[in-house]
Amino acid sequence: ILSIPIVLTVLWLSWVLYHQLWQKPQPSVWEPYAETKVSAALEKGDAVFIDFTAKWCLSCLLNEKTTLDSDAFLKAAKENNIRLFKADWTNKSNEIFEALKKYQRSSVPLYVFYPAESETYRILPQILTPDMVLSEIGAK
Repeated sequence: ILSIPIVLTVLWLSWVLYHQLWQKPQPSVWEPYAETKVSAALEKGDAVFIDFTAKWCLSCLLNEKTTLDSDAFLKAAKENNIRLFKADWTNKSNEIFEALKKYQRSSVPLYVFYPAESETYRILPQILTPDMVLSEIGAK
């Protein structure tokens, strides 16, 4: 009975290692995070949603499955012309580390939303619900 958590941990860590080393990225509506792209989008007046995440972050994976990859969220983002950026910190990027510091955070998950025509951002809670996010982004 005590070996079950160990086996589950080994399986989870194997899955994380696989994603770090071998998996090819899937086509997505999410753009890879780059500070220059985010700044350019904000200068144009676009609404921006940034998902700071990592494959080893269980909260991040839960939020992706239940909310951020949901049809309702993706449809609302498209209808409201929100640029979606995914800052994947699985392999500890310096650019993402600096961005986390900019938002006064030291780890993931972090969800940042900039409404259109605004450089004032809102930080969403670490555990998301579909209704909360749709309300926050002003979904119709």
